[in-house]
Formats: sequence, C-alpha cells, structure tokens
Amino acid sequence: RGRWGGFVPFLGSQKAIVEPHFHFYAPVLSLKDAVYLNGYWQSEKYFIDIADVIREDLNPKIWFSNAYEVLKECVTQCNSVSVHIRRGDYVTHSKANRYFKPCEAEYYQKAIQYLVKFISNPVFFVFSDDIQWAKANFKIDFPTHFVEGNSAQEDLWLMASCGYQIIANSTFSWWGAWLNQQPDKIVIAPQTWFSTKRFDTNDLLPESWIRF
Repeated sequence: RGRWGGFVPFLGSQKAIVEPHFHFYAPVLSLKDAVYLNGYWQSEKYFIDIADVIREDLNPKIWFSNAYEVLKECVTQCNSVSVHIRRGDYVTHSKANRYFKPCEAEYYQKAIQYLVKFISNPVFFVFSDDIQWAKANFKIDFPTHFVEGNSAQEDLWLMASCGYQIIANSTFSWWGAWLNQQPDKIVIAPQTWFSTKRFDTNDLLPESWIRF
C-alpha cells in the first residue's frame, strides 16, 4: 500500500490519496470527485453529517434466514445487550497478534457491571468468531444466549438490533454498535484498541461511547 500521505497517480486521470495517519484527517472532506481513498478512515467524523444516509444505504436488501428473523424478534422484545468477543487471527496469526490483543475478561466484567446499573432485566447475546471459547469463558448471572450458525451479515444486523452494545477492539462490532439507531443506546468499548502506540485512536470512537 506504500507510504502514508500524499497523492499518487491512480487509474489514469483518477488520483489516490493515502491516509496520512490513523486519526481524523479533515482535508479529505474537501476533496473533489474521482479520488480513490486508500486507508482505514475509521472515524464517524468522515460521515457524521450524512449518518442517516449511510445507515439507509447499509440496510440489508437481502432475505435472511428464518432463524435470524426469530432471533431478531427476540432481541427487539427485551433489554438486549450484544457482546462481541473477537479472537480468531488475534490469537492465531502472528502478524495480527502484533497489533491486536483480544479483550481481557476483566474488560467485559467491568462493562457489564457498569451497564446493568442503567437497564433492568438485561438479556445478553454473545457473538464471537470463537463461540466455543466464549461458552467456556463467558459466565454471568444474567440470561445469556450464544449466537451461532448465522452468516456474518446476519450477526452484524443482530448486533445492531440489540438495545445496547459491549464491543471488542474490532471494526465488525464497531459497525454493529454504530448501526444501532436507538437514541438512548449505551455503547461500551475498550480503552486500548491496539497493542501498539503507533496509532492515535482519539477519533476512533464516537464521543458518546464509553471506554473501559
């Protein structure tokens, strides 16, 4: 992907701008059309002014399974909390592990203790790319459902349908929380996103989200 920063020729008359750093880069908002953006651009500040348009554009236009519809009905009929536990390549892949570490059990415990102060009769829905590990290690004194057997798209929209979110240091659960349109939602995210100080994450999370 080359070095960060600056314009480079791309596809003839089109130009590409490479993200100069991880945090919000305001000049990108003044770019004209026909520019290719290369980078993460992981902040809602890039699209907050058109948030409703983004949510509408990302609304699924495909039919999901009957099991999905049944579970969605369940999460919308209770004080549902989605919990995302990301492991996968964070554990098994050395390159990913260099930058990301799975969130510790202590993080989830603190998040739950905080959240239950504000909602009554919570029901937790656990999503994970290692659901067997989650079943063995995620134990709380509240009703808990371990969600499995769905496609990634179904899991994303089930998370977004929950009333509250506890996310991992994962873009997948970031979007699951951001797509939740309930105005009174509470989103809890990890204070430490990367296991390196190379990236400035001050703009990574919306200001209303709570960091633990």
